[in-house]
Amino acid sequence: MTIDSKRAFSELNTNTSNQLNNFETKVRNKLFNLEHRQNTTAADISSTFQAIFAVNTNTSNQLKNLEAKTNKQLFRIEQVHNSTAANIITRMKAKETSDNLTLTIVQKQINNNAERVAMTAHPSTTEIVTSTIMKFDDVEFSVGITNLSSYRNTGKFTCEQEGLCIISAFVMSSTTGARYYIILNGNYFSETYIGGDSGNRHHIGAATITWNLNPKDQVWLYASGTFSLTRGLYSKLTIIKIK
Repeated sequence: MTIDSKRAFSELNTNTSNQLNNFETKVRNKLFNLEHRQNTTAADISSTFQAIFAVNTNTSNQLKNLEAKTNKQLFRIEQVHNSTAANIITRMKAKETSDNLTLTIVQKQINNNAERVAMTAHPSTTEIVTSTIMKFDDVEFSVGITNLSSYRNTGKFTCEQEGLCIISAFVMSSTTGARYYIILNGNYFSETYIGGDSGNRHHIGAATITWNLNPKDQVWLYASGTFSLTRGLYSKLTIIKIK
């Protein structure tokens, strides 16, 4: 081998070695870059996954909070609905009770208005009365009255049915200046003077009042002073419920 050949061969080896070194360097750089990219991509993927996980977790928490709020609102709505329904039912029952009570009162009033109550009576004997209740114990007619026995014994008429009544009385006496009262529950409602003359002839004094009587109210005639009370058809007490 000549010197030139050796030199050429040496240069070829050197060039080849340099090229191999350059190639190796490039390959290493590419591998480094590739590895760096892979690491970066893995980090990005991990970061992205963590971000997605965080978003999912936050979304899940928001959904849970929304569900809790919705359930709470639904519970309140249900409570309000139940309360409203209960109030409506209570009001309906109260209205029904009130209507029934009103109907009962109206029906009672109708029955009371339709109930016939009347009595006509006169004294069974002629007698001298002195500051006392006059007993008109001979009952000619009565309707709607159940306590006539008590009336005959006491001379006091006791109201059994509430209503507007006419109370009419006329009394005959041969005593000059005789007077009597219509009394209601102990109160004087009418005073009647029976005129007379020196001949002691019989005269009549009449009185009529209208009053709304309630159950257990009592009405009677009371003699003022002393006078002769004439019996029979000459003296009468009539009580009529007109409404």
